[in-house]
Amino acid sequence: MKIKTSLSILLLLFSSIAYTQIITFSDVANLPATRSAICSANDGENIYVGNGFGGHTIVGSEIFKYNTSSGIWTIFTSKSIPKRYASAAVVDQKLYVMNGLLSDGGLNSTVEVIDLKDSTISYTTDNPFPARAAGIAKWDGKIYTFGGSVSRATFSNKLMEFDPIEANWTPLADMPFRAETKGEIVNGKLYVFGGYNGTTLNKMAIYDIATNTWETSLEMPLGVSAHATAIVGDKIYLTGDYNNLKSLIEFETKNNSFKIITETNLIGRRHCASEGLNGRLFVIGGNITSKIQSAISNVQVVAILDGNSIRP
Repeated sequence: MKIKTSLSILLLLFSSIAYTQIITFSDVANLPATRSAICSANDGENIYVGNGFGGHTIVGSEIFKYNTSSGIWTIFTSKSIPKRYASAAVVDQKLYVMNGLLSDGGLNSTVEVIDLKDSTISYTTDNPFPARAAGIAKWDGKIYTFGGSVSRATFSNKLMEFDPIEANWTPLADMPFRAETKGEIVNGKLYVFGGYNGTTLNKMAIYDIATNTWETSLEMPLGVSAHATAIVGDKIYLTGDYNNLKSLIEFETKNNSFKIITETNLIGRRHCASEGLNGRLFVIGGNITSKIQSAISNVQVVAILDGNSIRP
């Protein structure tokens, strides 16, 4: 594993914590069904949310589509492999859905390729290291999946690159910690935040795609797990937490600083999805207790402008 440490970055993270921002969300149309442990992705105009659990559904097979112009949700397809805790990314007008738990409790190694033009589903090379609640991000036409769990007590530190054109998987430098985690790629760097590996983590790591190296020895101002991440501009937003359901954190990639946002009307949730699209942050679904019936269908949105938040 290639790792390098930076005390200056660690000190910068600690010295740049703010608590002053106010974010006020608005409700938009609910999901067609209550769902949590969902995957999500967007194509620049539409948001796709899939699989998960809710109500009497243990593993969902639907992919929902939200048109941000019309504000309407539709069922894009109901033929996805039933699963929960999956991962999804859009590349070249195709939705790639992978990872997750199947109805029998096994891990999903199949990679679905859903054509966004007509919702037809095909399949590509199997994922050699499938996981539950793994992180996913895309950069330069490739998909990166990382972390997750492979059993109740076994957590992954794998970072894998998938090339949709070549349909092949490449193992990269292992993450510096093992966890169900989430993260995003901005300007060629993968930022991984917190997660769960038997305990909630405040660890953070930054992976440089160009050099295949990790910055480690980094810490967040507080731990998070069962959270979602989304990019708006150069900022990454972390929404939800297993215990602090209303958790909302902003990370500024330009100077590696955090803002813990305590003044917000975000509806509390864990295992939700979030997407950044056209300057707006969408927070979607999730659940509020350990019961699958606690999954919600609520969707909230806020516009982000120059580091300040305004009602859309």
